[in-house]
Amino acid sequence: MYNQRALRPCDTHGLTTHAGRGLGIAALVVALVALLLCWIPFVNNLSVILGAIAVLLAIGSLFQASWAKGNKWWGVLSFIIAVTAMIFGITLHPMWSAF
Repeated sequence: MYNQRALRPCDTHGLTTHAGRGLGIAALVVALVALLLCWIPFVNNLSVILGAIAVLLAIGSLFQASWAKGNKWWGVLSFIIAVTAMIFGITLHPMWSAF
């Protein structure tokens, strides 16, 4: 016979679903907005809140992706950016409030 695996046009390496992608992209958008807002004086408080929301969305994305054998990169990337935005927002708060 012939090798059916070699005839597949796209090998997904066992990843069969796109589970967690929607929440991961939503978390990434919210995390990027939070990262941009943390540099603006007096708006950086909102970036901490948006970062926390992005962290929750990223965790939900990771749970969905791990449960349904999906790709976890969207959740991991958005989690890292959200935590970075929260750290910058908290760190820059005393500097902006001095003005």
